[in-house]
This record gives sequence, C-alpha cells and structure tokens, in this order.
Amino acid sequence: TIYNYPYYVDHMYRMGYIKDQDWVEFLITIPRELPDRFLRASEIVKRRSGVEVKHFARKDDVYPYAKDIFRLINKAYKEIYGYVELTERQIDYYVDMYIPMLRLDFLTVVIRQEDNKLIGVGIGLPSMSTALQKSRGRFMPTGWYHLYKALKGKDNKVLDLLLVAVDPEYQGKGITALLFNEFIPAAIRLGFEYAESNVELETNHKVHSMWDDLEAKQTKRRRAFIKEL
Repeated sequence: TIYNYPYYVDHMYRMGYIKDQDWVEFLITIPRELPDRFLRASEIVKRRSGVEVKHFARKDDVYPYAKDIFRLINKAYKEIYGYVELTERQIDYYVDMYIPMLRLDFLTVVIRQEDNKLIGVGIGLPSMSTALQKSRGRFMPTGWYHLYKALKGKDNKVLDLLLVAVDPEYQGKGITALLFNEFIPAAIRLGFEYAESNVELETNHKVHSMWDDLEAKQTKRRRAFIKEL
C-alpha cells in the first residue's frame, strides 16, 4: 500500500501543485449472511438478461477465458481517468503471472448464455499486506512461507477485492449483484471478516454504490497533483 505522511499534501501545495484527481478505498465488513438484495437481484438478472455464472473446478479450466478477462478489463476501464489499455503482449504476460495465483473461490465469471460471451468478472484474493510486512518484502529465505500462509491459511481475515469489470453493454443491469452473490457466501464459508476495495475514483459514484447495502468505511485516499509549466 502506498502511504505518505500528511505533510506531503501541504508540501505539494506550497510547490504550486493542485489536486487533479482523488481515489478512495473502502474497508467492508463482510456480513454474516447474504443480504436479500443480492439474492433477489441475481435471480432477476439471470432471468431478464440471459446470463449465468461460470464456475471452475480447476485453474486449468480458466485459461480458455483468461485473455478475454483482460480484454474485458480493457473494454470496461478504457474511459476511466488514468487507465492505459493493456497490449496483447502484456495480456499474455499477466495471464502467465496471475492465473496460477488465483483462488477459484474468489473468481466469478459471468457469461451470456446464447453465445458464451464473457460480460462480467470479479476477482478477489486474500490480503498479502501482513505477509509482506512479516517478510519485509523478501521471498527468501522465509518470505514464501508467510505469503503461502496468507493465500492458503485460515488465519487471514482480510480479502482484497482486486477488480470488478462489466461489459459497458451490461453496466447498470445488476451484473455486480451476481458477483457479490458468489463472493459473499465464499468469504463467509472461508472465515473472512473484512474486504478491502481497490482504488476507486472519488467521482465514480456508480462504483461506490456497490457498497450501499454493506457496512463500508472509507479508509484510504490517494491523490494525483498537477501543475502547469
């Protein structure tokens, strides 16, 4: 996590910089049971939109969808401030890097039934923050143990919500309800108590609304400064 001391803000202003954009992050308390809203909404969305959740038994089963996941991220995020679309070469690199790390419990893929088209994805991962602190950022000689324990162990109570991406054609149609309908029961079953959102633009109220029916507290803020030269 990026952290700077509070005086940095005043220092930037004194140097003539002004705020350009802010991003915020939320800490969400995982409910002890699935809120009715997500259950009802997911059934309505499936019926009206002709979509379904794709489940994977093995990581090898993810690979046929892997590149399309990153292409969907490009499509969903391309209009967001600061996002740079991934090239096909980068997509190949990230597929090889990240697919082996996935926890299938926290990979939710939504497809259109008529043609098996990928239209939504949600990815979460047990938080690595404490493990990285314990290992001081080193993989060897014992850092691997802390990282493995964070990924697979039962003592980790914090889940990182890495990303949610929905095809623009389906945004605003309740696809996120399908994602949380899968995420929340999995988190409860595996003993997670909190989830941390990824960075969200301060002005992206559509994304903030995902937490409306959950106990969510803003815990972090990042800022980009700008100065005319």
